[in-house]
Amino acid sequence: GQLWKPLGQELKFCVEVGEETGVFLVGRIDNLVTFMNALWLVDYKTMGRLDMRDFLKYELDVQLTAYIYGGTKQLSLDARERGEPPVIIRGAIIDGMVKTDPPQFHREMYTRTIEDLRQFEVEFVMKAWEMASKHAMVRKDKASYDYYVERMYALGSTDWKIAFPMNTQHCFRYRTCTHRDLCAKDTEVRRVAFTQRRKDYVDEAVEKSS
Repeated sequence: GQLWKPLGQELKFCVEVGEETGVFLVGRIDNLVTFMNALWLVDYKTMGRLDMRDFLKYELDVQLTAYIYGGTKQLSLDARERGEPPVIIRGAIIDGMVKTDPPQFHREMYTRTIEDLRQFEVEFVMKAWEMASKHAMVRKDKASYDYYVERMYALGSTDWKIAFPMNTQHCFRYRTCTHRDLCAKDTEVRRVAFTQRRKDYVDEAVEKSS
């Protein structure tokens, strides 16, 4: 009984990530719909099995966040030119068709908050500057290398989570990562549930050397 209304048009976006970063995000969204009084993108997936981990990965998926970020910023820029308020894509609907006999269907919805988009923004810029610094290193362009390293230092020194971003490719690589829930929602209360690692001989050696 949950039906959405397709808008019937694709959305191409080319937006700067952040402000005055020199980093741009380019893409295209094929399926935009209105659902529950909000704007969503729909992604149709064909799967060989019904495994909830295949859906859960979209909760933190960087590519999905990139599409939501790019679409939201492009629509908001277009709206500002018309003198209208910003337009926000609320999230994504993953519509899965499982190729079993008989076929199975499963649907999940994943939202992105403004805080999620801001976190993506700084992490994406940091990765882009890191790549640019490595290109400058190969070209032996020390001036450009120093420029990007300085900008990365200024950005990364504000928060250790920016300097060490999440790697969502490992959430389900061997088993479900024990820290996944904390990555999805990091709070002081949730951190208490995780046992701290005991110090070993490596820690002792590091402390002595420092």
